Amino acid sequence: MPDDTTATAAPAAPNPAHRREPDAAPDAGVDSDPAPGRGDADHLRALREENKRRRLAERAAREEIERLRERERLLLDRVKFAAFAPKARAAGIDQPEAAWPLVAVGDLSVDPADAKVAGVDEAVARLSREQPRLFAPRSAPFGGEKAAATPEMGFLTRARAEAARTGRTRDIADYLHTRRHQEGAN
Repeated sequence: MPDDTTATAAPAAPNPAHRREPDAAPDAGVDSDPAPGRGDADHLRALREENKRRRLAERAAREEIERLRERERLLLDRVKFAAFAPKARAAGIDQPEAAWPLVAVGDLSVDPADAKVAGVDEAVARLSREQPRLFAPRSAPFGGEKAAATPEMGFLTRARAEAARTGRTRDIADYLHTRRHQEGAN
């Protein structure tokens, strides 16, 4: 009689949890096409179409984000310029619009809480050091301070003083024209 220990054991029955039914869906959550043979191709085509739609939607979203960022940048630049212009005019810049491209806009910052712009005074001071030609000269009235103090001084004297002070061709021509006119009147 054979020994029980040497007898071969019957193969174990397969675990039903690991077994797949032939009519069951291949994966949970994925729809299968009931048509045999064409299901894989149709399924791949559907996945490609969905992937294409998602890529297009992502691209449109990125473009919209970029448009909104550009709009925000332009609006912040407007806020910064609105803060810069009055201070520039007060400092003696006649045309803040012409000076604006020379301002390091990145050095200006806008506080989102109260929309106050920081760094404007420093930007105007930097312009006065680096671009003094933008600032109108702070001169006394026509003819200098003495002309303003002595209203009885004649126009010819003021024109001569202005021509001597500036040396500009226009001032010299005005002086000569005035002198010629007064000499002809006497």
